[in-house]
Amino acid sequence: LQAMVETVNNLLQPQALNAWRDLNASEQQRAATKLLDTVEDSAFVLADNLLKTDIVRENTDNIQLEVARLSTDGNLEDLKFPQNMGHGSSIQLSANTLKQNGRNGEIRVAFVLYNNLGTYLSTENASMKLGTEAMSTNHSVIVNSPVITAAINKEFSNKVYLADPVVFTVKHIKSEENFNPNCSFWSYTKRTMTGYWSTQGCRLLTTNKTHTTCSCNHLTNFAVLMAHVEVKHSDAVHDLLLDFITWVGILLSLVCLLICIFTFCFFRGLQSDRNTIHKNLCISLFVAELLFLIGINRTDQPIACAVFAALLHFFFLAAFTWMFLEGVQLYIMLVEVFESEHSRRKYFYLVGYGMPALIVAVSAAVDYRSYGTDKVCWLRLDTYFIWSFIGPATLIIMLNVIFLGIALYKMFHHTAILKPESGCLDNIK
Repeated sequence: LQAMVETVNNLLQPQALNAWRDLNASEQQRAATKLLDTVEDSAFVLADNLLKTDIVRENTDNIQLEVARLSTDGNLEDLKFPQNMGHGSSIQLSANTLKQNGRNGEIRVAFVLYNNLGTYLSTENASMKLGTEAMSTNHSVIVNSPVITAAINKEFSNKVYLADPVVFTVKHIKSEENFNPNCSFWSYTKRTMTGYWSTQGCRLLTTNKTHTTCSCNHLTNFAVLMAHVEVKHSDAVHDLLLDFITWVGILLSLVCLLICIFTFCFFRGLQSDRNTIHKNLCISLFVAELLFLIGINRTDQPIACAVFAALLHFFFLAAFTWMFLEGVQLYIMLVEVFESEHSRRKYFYLVGYGMPALIVAVSAAVDYRSYGTDKVCWLRLDTYFIWSFIGPATLIIMLNVIFLGIALYKMFHHTAILKPESGCLDNIK
C-alpha cells in the first residue's frame, strides 16, 4: 500500500505536469479516473486483510489515505477524515450511516484525499447551477478544491443512498476571482473509465472565500466546482500613465470650463436664454468632473462613496439635460420668426435640474444600495440600475440627433428658396 501511495503521490507532483500535458484531454480524464478507481480497489483489498477494528493511514504531500475495518456491534462514533485538520479539507460519516450499512457486524471504510487531481478531470460536460453573476460574465468552470473520496463496502459503495447525508468541507485552491460554488461528484463508468461532474444528490451548506461545506446523500469522489474569471493584471506603469492622462485631461477641462463660466456670468452682453443654457451646461460638467476627481475612488467609506455616486449621477444627468435644452433652443430659434419677448429661463432651470433630481430620487427610492461599488463610487453595472443613467442619456442623444436633422433640413430648405440657382453642394455649404 505504501508503494502505491508513493506512486500516486509522484504522479500528482508539479514536476509530473509536463507528462500529463503530453496526453490529450480525454486521455487525461481516463488516466485520472483509472487512478481514482485503482486506489479505491486497492484500499478495499487492504481492508479485507485487516484485523477487525483496525485502521491504516498513509499520508504524503498529494494523497492522504485511510482504510478502516470496524465493528458495528457496539457503540460507534461519527467517523471523520482526516484526523489531522491542518489540511483544511475533511469528510464525516455519521455513526448511524456506519451501522445501517454494516454487514455481518462489521463495515469496511476507505477515505482518500487527492491534491492536484481535479485538474485532469474535465469540467466540459459538468452539470452546474449558474447564478446571475456567472451568466452575465465570461467564465470558465474549474475544479477549485482537492478531490475527496469516501466509500464503504466496495461492492455497492457507489450505489448506496444514505439516510444521513455525508458532510464534507473542502479548501479552495484559488480564493480570488471565483464564484458560484457547486457541490459535485465524479460520476464515471468503470467499463470506459470516462465520466463527468454531476451535482445530483448534493447541496451547498455554507461557503466563504476559502472553504465550502456540502452534503450529499450518496458516497463517491467529491469536489467543488466554481465559475472562474481570469483577471489580466495590467502593468503598474501602464496604470500610472492612464491615471496621469486622466488627471491632466480633467484638470485642463476644469480650467477651460471655469473660463467659460466666468465669461457667461460676468459679461452682460452675453445674458440671454441661449447663453444661460451654455452656462449651466458648463457648470454641470465642471461640478461632475470635480466630484469625479475627489470621490470616484472613495470606496473605503461606503456612505461617502454612495453620496458621491448619487451626486455624480445627478450632475452628469444634468449635463445631458442641458445638452437636450441646447437642441430645444436651436429648434425654437429656427421655427420662431421673431424672438419671444418672454424669457424661458425659469422653464429651462426647472427641466435642467428638476428632471435629473427626479430620476436620482426615484432610483434611490428603488435601490439606494446600488449607489457605490467595491471598485468605484458609481452605479452598479451588474444589475439594471445602470440604465437609470444610460436610458436618459441615450434618449437625449437620439432627440438631439433629431433636432440637428430638423435644423439642417430647415437651413438647407431656406437657402434653396433664397438662392434657387445655387447647386445642392453650394446650399449645403
